[in-house]
Amino acid sequence: TTSSNLSTTHHVYDNELDSWSTAAALPTATRAPCGVTLRDGRLVVIDGYNRGGLNATQIYDPSTDTWSQGATAPATHGWYCAAARGANGQVYVFGGEGAPAAVSIYDPVANTWSSGATMPAGRKGHGAVHFRDGAIHVFGGTGIGALASMDIYDTAQNTWSSGVAM
Repeated sequence: TTSSNLSTTHHVYDNELDSWSTAAALPTATRAPCGVTLRDGRLVVIDGYNRGGLNATQIYDPSTDTWSQGATAPATHGWYCAAARGANGQVYVFGGEGAPAAVSIYDPVANTWSSGATMPAGRKGHGAVHFRDGAIHVFGGTGIGALASMDIYDTAQNTWSSGVAM
């Protein structure tokens, strides 16, 4: 279902068949959420926009083609957030329109959220990538204007350091 640029439509790509199919609809319509795949193959869709900043954790299980609601994050990241899965299997959510400097950490096993150290630069529309050393690099996007900086989050120490600018 699509209304005012909000959607519950969910498509799945099969790389072996090189084709798309429609899967179960999201429980809550959203646009511009962030998301990440868990180790077990489930997809976690976080926040987004639905007539304002949405605070929702929607979890898709491709083995059953079903969605479930996860716990509510400590911050409403809203739309244009970034997410990455850490080496520990937890999901890290950075910034977004609703909470540009917030870090929220989701434990999918316990279905709980906690807060991480505040980002050095508030961001929205940025990227986040987990590296083998366990750190998550958060880069680009906008804050007060376009950002060419990169901040590095140490998931074990819950600390930030500066990376090389883009």
